[in-house]
Amino acid sequence: MPLTKSRKYTLLAASVIAAVLIIDQIIKVWIKTHFYIGEDFEIASWFHLRFVQNDGMAFGLNLFSDRVRTFIRIAVLAALGFYCADLVERKARRARLVTVGVITGLWAVYTLWCFFKGNLFDIPLSSGFAKLALSLFRVVFVVALFWYMRELVRRATVPTGYIACVALVVAGALGNIIDCLFYGMIFTNPAPYGLAHLVPWGEGYGTFFHGLVVDMFYFPLFEFTWPQWMPWLGGQHASFFDPVFNFADAAISVGIIAILLFYRRYLDVDTTLRGKNDETAAN
Repeated sequence: MPLTKSRKYTLLAASVIAAVLIIDQIIKVWIKTHFYIGEDFEIASWFHLRFVQNDGMAFGLNLFSDRVRTFIRIAVLAALGFYCADLVERKARRARLVTVGVITGLWAVYTLWCFFKGNLFDIPLSSGFAKLALSLFRVVFVVALFWYMRELVRRATVPTGYIACVALVVAGALGNIIDCLFYGMIFTNPAPYGLAHLVPWGEGYGTFFHGLVVDMFYFPLFEFTWPQWMPWLGGQHASFFDPVFNFADAAISVGIIAILLFYRRYLDVDTTLRGKNDETAAN
């Protein structure tokens, strides 16, 4: 019996997600149990394996200064706010409004915490709160992506390549969420030069939602010093590409870049998801 287009899309998305998750977790577990924190192994002058951990943001957000990162957070929050307003103006479905609204709210809390450095309206907030807010934001974001991908697969109105790209983004985000949710429960986190190892559930270095994301790929293609006239960065030594990232981050980046290059017209969510109904009505 031949497969329907929706079934083929489902198998494609599931295969991409499963492959990315398996590869990502194998690499992370191997690095975590064979490298000590900060260890650097040079494969080539432009490619190193370097074991670092972060709270969960893609590429560790180590490329910019605190001021630049704050500006980026505010810009993202503004973009989410404009998008929410646009959804309200277009009278979008309630489920979409609630999903985007929750994502915007969580990002706003995270942005405010970073801006006030843990003293939000004189209420002492621990770094654990920021980590929890970030983890919750990532979970909500992945749930929204899953819903979007399910609608794409069910209606089968987009090219196969677009489904694969969305699946890459979903898989990459989910791969890092696994670290955040579970690694603190099942791994130790010794100081250099100790190696981490698996422990019984709940005896790890952290609690549920408070695990650290494992990064390992480092590409110092070339080094330079920022000109003195550059605001904030002037005189600082830097290298390109400086951030350390993992396979999940790479999957997210490849998926997003491919979408922007080849599938931008499908980013109009309402048009894309209504396509099937419009075709049916036309016939």
